[in-house]
Amino acid sequence: AWAQVAATARPGSIGSIGVTASAFGLTPVVFGAASITGSPNHLVLVSGDGQLDAVGTALAAPIVVRLEDNYDNPVSGATLVFTPGATSGTLGSASPPTAITAATGQAQTGFTLGTLAGDNAQWLTVTVAGFPGVPALVVYEDPQPDEPALISIVSGDGQLAAYGQTLAAPLVALVEDRYGNPVWGCLVSWTSTTGGT
Repeated sequence: AWAQVAATARPGSIGSIGVTASAFGLTPVVFGAASITGSPNHLVLVSGDGQLDAVGTALAAPIVVRLEDNYDNPVSGATLVFTPGATSGTLGSASPPTAITAATGQAQTGFTLGTLAGDNAQWLTVTVAGFPGVPALVVYEDPQPDEPALISIVSGDGQLAAYGQTLAAPLVALVEDRYGNPVWGCLVSWTSTTGGT
């Protein structure tokens, strides 16, 4: 008859584990094993999205992401690639453009915004080098316009009206920054130069 017994073990966390086998009256024995991280499976945003800095400037906070395996354990030593995008205008830049994940599975980069303002107008696409099967993570930002640089006529110029009558159409002006973004929240003053109101 066999005097052997067998058992299976499933590690519950990453790192070294020990399993003790004991029998009545005998000195226990300890089996040693180690649990390692699985292959990269998905990216998680930690922080840095939705920032409201002005176009053409560096975001105040870095963009931080975490790489995990299919059990949500952090994956270290992988290279993440940060690629800027925008709906139009000049693209921003990531610095550094690539970063290696730490023991926490985290990596970060700084993002200098391009020239387009608006909600979700610019973003960084994060991918894992060498692992095309890991879905890309897109981190959106909300760039704000630069300082007002130009005011121009949109409509309402050149109208004719009888003395004392209100012009038929409103006077519409547009305020833009140096990149051509509309500047919201800018106070526009209206002053008659020829006696009207």
